[in-house]
Amino acid sequence: MIPRVFHQYWTDPRDSGRPVPSDITHNRESWTNLYPEFAHSLWTDTTLPELLSDVGGVDVWSHVKICRLPAMRADIVRLGLVFLMGGFWVDLKNVARERIPNELLDIAAPLFVEHPGLQVRTIPKGFVSNSFFGAPAGSTILFDALHRACTNVALRIAGDIFETTGPSLLNAALRENREAVRIIPHPGFWGVLVERTTASYNEGEMHWSERQQKESLYW
Repeated sequence: MIPRVFHQYWTDPRDSGRPVPSDITHNRESWTNLYPEFAHSLWTDTTLPELLSDVGGVDVWSHVKICRLPAMRADIVRLGLVFLMGGFWVDLKNVARERIPNELLDIAAPLFVEHPGLQVRTIPKGFVSNSFFGAPAGSTILFDALHRACTNVALRIAGDIFETTGPSLLNAALRENREAVRIIPHPGFWGVLVERTTASYNEGEMHWSERQQKESLYW
């Protein structure tokens, strides 16, 4: 079974020591209120280095720390955490509106949700989001996606981080692995069970889609 823990990661694009903003605290409380029986882990740049120093033989943290954009760091962290520990990944911009049915949460196979689509790019049917997913520890799909992301970072691949570290890598791993999974269609999930919101930490042209056009992706 997928462990009953929600993993989240906080790193501030302006100041790594700044407290979690109130809008993100509100988002997190929506999950703790609806899922009181779950563990709720908020990971930071202080708590992760040792944990992610050896994930299936890969020093994941050494790749995370050279990524300039927090979105890239989070892309890699989520794969490493859920592969290593199992559980569910929940983006900090996700608000829990209604409980996800237990028959979806209480499964042994990795669980993904179809991407709701974007105005700025074409998303094919069946393409999954990386903003909410779950898996038991040791998922071959997650390790494949993690290895792809770390390889791209090691090579300092430039371009769109949606492709470099983001959901495109998870979908490539899904296509090429035979691990049994369950994919939830996006109608009835996004905007009903879970709502995507904006975030104060992205204000002032700090969103990754803007920053990647004018900054290096790497330190």
